Amino acid sequence: MKSSQTFRLLMSVALGLTTLCAVAEDRPFELYARNHQSAVIAQDVGNYAAAERWHRKNLELVDTNPQAPPFTKVQARYYLANAMVLQGRLDDAEGVLTQAQALVDANPATHPIIRAHLQSNWGGLRVRQQQPKVAVEHLESALALMKSATVPADLLFATTKVELGRALARLGETAEAEKSYADALKAFANEGVTDSNPYVGDSIMEYKRLRKRLGLSD
Repeated sequence: MKSSQTFRLLMSVALGLTTLCAVAEDRPFELYARNHQSAVIAQDVGNYAAAERWHRKNLELVDTNPQAPPFTKVQARYYLANAMVLQGRLDDAEGVLTQAQALVDANPATHPIIRAHLQSNWGGLRVRQQQPKVAVEHLESALALMKSATVPADLLFATTKVELGRALARLGETAEAEKSYADALKAFANEGVTDSNPYVGDSIMEYKRLRKRLGLSD
């Protein structure tokens, strides 16, 4: 994702719920946001190992602060898991997502957008674990949660729609998959995210291949 867009989403989520500014004297919210932005910049150029290191810094930041809100501990974990997934370390990612899920289950009031992020991450993981039916369930749950949230989540919508397109394509539902990719790429374009981002670049190529299979012109 484009770093400025993802950073704005992070800020809107955090400010819409609570902030970490009040939980420690060294203003961990600002540090958390800077670390996250550094992770996104690394991820934008495909340096997923560096992104993982920055996300690990944030995980340590929230886990060592006893007053950190539960949602930040969930958030730090699903971002870390995403970096692992992008490196193909699916078992490691599943372990981190399982921790995040336990935190959400223990906190029923967790904001819908945080739940949506987690469900989207589960969906992306299941796609890569060759479990497309399970993936669709997670991804559709994520989309439903987004509808109920008051926090803008255009980039989350876009990535969720990409993963849904991948899952549907593997299930042979190519027409629905094509529509899901189209929704995703439109959302990315609206946010100014281009194919210079490896994830978006791959999504565009997958979309074009799918349209070719369907006999559709570009």
